[in-house]
Amino acid sequence: MIKNTFWSMNWIVELQVFQYRLIFKVDVQEFIMIADVYIELKEGVADPEGEATLKALRLLGFKRVKKVASVKVFRIDIEARSKEEAEKEIAEMCEKLLANPVIQKYSIVWRE
Repeated sequence: MIKNTFWSMNWIVELQVFQYRLIFKVDVQEFIMIADVYIELKEGVADPEGEATLKALRLLGFKRVKKVASVKVFRIDIEARSKEEAEKEIAEMCEKLLANPVIQKYSIVWRE
């Protein structure tokens, strides 16, 4: 309660003002999770980087190497309430930016 006092026409007027404050606190615990996102070429798409690496390895004497494929890995630390929420958001990242859905596929591997 706040009291305000002021003079008005030679009378002392006392006002009482009540202030109410509602505070809502939502305790939502979020966790930081770490995911490795692997971006690979789909089957049937040429991989010139993998082929060049295979050729170079064979020239260096590594004759037992049969195939080399190039893969990108993104390690993402994400804050979310659940693993399902985080996975949904990372999948959206892959579809919008990290992977080209025409020629690439992605997989999410959670780190402990």
